[in-house]
Amino acid sequence: MVCNIKKETIAYMDCLCYTHEKGLFVQRLNQNENPEELVYRPHSKYGRNTDKVVVPDLNLEIEFQSKFGCSLSYLRAIIKSNSRLVLDFDLIKLNVLNYCSVKTHDVLAGDWSALFEKILSGYKRSLVKEFTTTSIAYIKELDALLDKDELTIKGDLYRQHESCWKGCFEIALFAGNKIRDLLSGLDEAGIKDVTVVEFMLNLCKDYIIKIKNLSLDYNDSRVSQVSETLLQIHKFMFENEGKVDYLSLLLDKEV
Repeated sequence: MVCNIKKETIAYMDCLCYTHEKGLFVQRLNQNENPEELVYRPHSKYGRNTDKVVVPDLNLEIEFQSKFGCSLSYLRAIIKSNSRLVLDFDLIKLNVLNYCSVKTHDVLAGDWSALFEKILSGYKRSLVKEFTTTSIAYIKELDALLDKDELTIKGDLYRQHESCWKGCFEIALFAGNKIRDLLSGLDEAGIKDVTVVEFMLNLCKDYIIKIKNLSLDYNDSRVSQVSETLLQIHKFMFENEGKVDYLSLLLDKEV
C-alpha cells in the first residue's frame, strides 16, 4: 500500500531586517520565521494598505504604501531619516505623469525586493549626502525637457501604455508638474545645498522664459497649472537670493 503524504510548501521571501552589528539589510526568510532582526515582511493583501515601521537605533521611519489587485496598483515607501524626508531622484520618474513623486520610493507593484533595495540605498545616501549628485542629474534632465518638441509619457509607473505630449504648451505643463513636485520635495527634505539651489534657480529661470515665449489661451483651464508652478517658483527664488533675477525676468530688463 502506497501512502501519499502531501508536503507543505514553505514560501521564502526577501525581508527587511536590522541588527546593531549589520545595520539595515535584506535577508531571505521563510513564512514561519519571525527572528528578532525582522523589520518588515512583504505581503500581498488586496486593496490599499499602509504600514509604518520605526528603527529607533537609526532614527529611521518608513511608511509602506501598497495597492494590489485593483486598477492603478502601486508599491512605494516614504522614508524619513533623522526626521528629514529622503528623496528619490530616479530619472525614470521624469517620464511618468501620475503617482511618481521624488518624495516617494516607487517600484513596480509587487516587487518588494526592489523596494527594499531602494530603501537601503536611499538611507545610505542620506547619511553621506550623496543626494547632491543624483539631484543635480535629475534637475538637469528636467531642464532639458523644456527644449523638447514632444515627449513620450507613461500614465503611471505600473502600466505600459504611453502617450505623446506635443507642442510647447503641453511640454510646459508636464515640466511644470515635475517642477512643483521637485520644489515641494526639496522643501520637505530641508535640502539647502548651495549647488543644488543654484541648479534649481537656473531651472526656474528657464521655465519662466519658456512661459513668456508662449501665446497662452487663458480660456484653457490648464493654464491654471502654469500659474501654480509660477507661484512655487516665485516663493523658491525669493527665499534663495533669486529676487532680482525673478524681477528682471518679469520686467524684461536688467535690474
